[in-house]
Amino acid sequence: MAPLFGTITMKYSAPAFLAASIALFATAPFSHADEARSYLIKLNRPVKVGDKSHETFKYEAAKQQRVSAGEKVVSDKKELLKAEVAGVGEVLALTPHGRIQKFTFKLEKFVIQTDNEAPQQPFKGGAIISGELNELGKAVYTSDGGEITKSARTVIEKLLELKPDKKTESDDDKIFGTLAPRAVGTEWKVIPADALATMPEDMPFKVAEKDLTGVVKFSAVKQVGGKDHGVIQAVMTIQPKEMDLKGLKLNSMVIRAVMEKDVPLDPKAIVPFTKTVFSSTMDAGGNTPNGPVHLEMTASETRTNESKKVE
Repeated sequence: MAPLFGTITMKYSAPAFLAASIALFATAPFSHADEARSYLIKLNRPVKVGDKSHETFKYEAAKQQRVSAGEKVVSDKKELLKAEVAGVGEVLALTPHGRIQKFTFKLEKFVIQTDNEAPQQPFKGGAIISGELNELGKAVYTSDGGEITKSARTVIEKLLELKPDKKTESDDDKIFGTLAPRAVGTEWKVIPADALATMPEDMPFKVAEKDLTGVVKFSAVKQVGGKDHGVIQAVMTIQPKEMDLKGLKLNSMVIRAVMEKDVPLDPKAIVPFTKTVFSSTMDAGGNTPNGPVHLEMTASETRTNESKKVE
């Protein structure tokens, strides 16, 4: 079984901004597995109705947008959002393609902090968040613990994301090249066509296969809870060339995604740990009726997800 939430597939919040060099390859105790041996690391682990898991999330997102008119900065906005969420999720229904269509999540912890404000707890322990894709394929979230605030909804949509089926889709094993056995220490390329097939249809920018590059590494076999897990790491970079900016011209945009995942060699076991770091930067400019305008936007987003199966 796969974790109910926080799947491996690289997801892009559009628009997203910031390019930075990110290193998240943490050390871990290695098993005595033969590094010359090849292993089949199955990333795509379908869930089924009735699956339950305990999920612990940590999330942090930062954004900055600066607008200049000539040499004068007319706007410089910064946002910071942090969250820690824990609870037990249960799958109630699946889409025809096997995605989660409906779920409940019984909260143990939901703490959020925006900018420099004090941490807040919008829900008490025991509150239940419900999510469902409606007939239009839109995600609808409700709670029996009170109103869902704007910040809380942002966190829920990020960590408990629901995605409708698409006509053109792929899966993690195709994207990250794990359909065939791989040896420890080897590297290979992400498959751009399959990665693009998973991206949202409403992205405000255009991406061609040549604009996407990525490398996957099977870095080690380590033990988690006494069982062997493959450590899979991936870095993906996207450089769109066109974007709808309402009259401004895109000068440059770089999106970077870094992932690390502990994948059990047992294909039926739950994936216990995933970490993803997204970052991007965008630069645009143009002439307006009021003169030249320059737009700079940056953003970063870090998520960790620890999962345990619940019987």
